[in-house]
This record gives sequence, C-alpha cells and structure tokens, in this order.
Amino acid sequence: MADYPLARAGLAALLGGFDDLLVVGQAAGNDAWLAAAAELAPDIVLLDLAADDEEALERLERGLAAREGLAAVVLTAGTERDGEGLAEALAAGARGYLPREAGGEDLAAALRAVGALPRPPPGQRRAPPRMRPRPPAPPASRWGGRSRR
Repeated sequence: MADYPLARAGLAALLGGFDDLLVVGQAAGNDAWLAAAAELAPDIVLLDLAADDEEALERLERGLAAREGLAAVVLTAGTERDGEGLAEALAAGARGYLPREAGGEDLAAALRAVGALPRPPPGQRRAPPRMRPRPPAPPASRWGGRSRR
C-alpha cells in the first residue's frame, strides 16, 4: 500500500524481481488497502506510511485485528521521530519497520524475516505498548577493553 501510483508500481516491480516473493496486489492509502487485503488474503502487507500519521496507524491496527494471521511491514521516511514512530508502528501491530532509504535486498530480507515469524495467538496483543530504552553501555575500561594479564 502506498498513496502514489508510481510508488506502488516501483515497489511491485522491485519485489517482482525476487523469485521467492509474490506481489498479489496493490492498493492506495486510507481504507483501500483494508478492502484489498480482505479480498486478496496476502500473508504480509507492505505499508508506506508517514511516521506521524495516527489515522494510518489506527487503520493498521484495525486491519490486522480483522484478519487473523496477517502481518505488516511499515515503510516510512526517516525523521527525528524514528524511535517513536517505530514504537507506534509496533504497538499498532507491525512486525517490521524500514526506512524508505532501504535498498531492495533489505526490503526483501525484512519481508522474508516477517514471513518466517510465528503468528501471535488469536486475541493476544501483537507488540508491547512501548519499547524499553536500551540499557546504558558499560563504562569503558581504562585498558581499552582488553584484559590485563
């Protein structure tokens, strides 16, 4: 799903170059992807979203809840909100998140990885409501990380 026809066609052409990936359809933004997903029954939807589009994240959550077993990968422009956008996409149910700057191999690898993940049991929340911050790195030793012998 992408708002612009050229973006949809480009993604479909790119993914069509991988023998193990099959593009079953394309849809414009808003609710069009929900109808297409219901009709075409894909395993994974690739959604090109703005990181701050709360309505799109709500649609993502509704769409994933409506079809058990459906997984989503979110493709978005990198912004200063990357960490927050990632947390929001995962909380809405996305199983993967990539910047638009990612290359074709990275996108294909993400789709393969998400496709290989076990699906959550019905009714179970898909992702934690927020991500925990990374613990601070241990202080560097005065020996530069080498053991003293």
